[in-house]
Amino acid sequence: SSGINAEYGRSLCKETPEHTPEIAAQLAILTCYYKQDTPRSFLAPIKVEEAWPSPKVLIFHDIISDYEADTLMRLAKPMLNRATVHNKETGKLENAEYRVSKTAWLDLGINEDKEFIVRRV
Repeated sequence: SSGINAEYGRSLCKETPEHTPEIAAQLAILTCYYKQDTPRSFLAPIKVEEAWPSPKVLIFHDIISDYEADTLMRLAKPMLNRATVHNKETGKLENAEYRVSKTAWLDLGINEDKEFIVRRV
């Protein structure tokens, strides 16, 4: 337990629109809390929002700063490539019409700010 009172923890969650009774029952069991399970997180607790119960979906808030996010996006943008899928018949990676996401892999040592983010996260 984080030691934060439950009412305060719930106040961290975003307000949601009206839902069906079934969805409202699922959402009623969700909560927000501070994660404090490592020495670093005791000094800087991690804000966690439960977004959905099953499968469990968690949102971690304020993990990196806006500056750090902008730095990562700036570094990744020129390296973005369309995501591929594995073709079982040929054994090769190829584009698929149903998958249009883009991916970039940032190598260690590419930027001092990135190195700091990787060490911290």
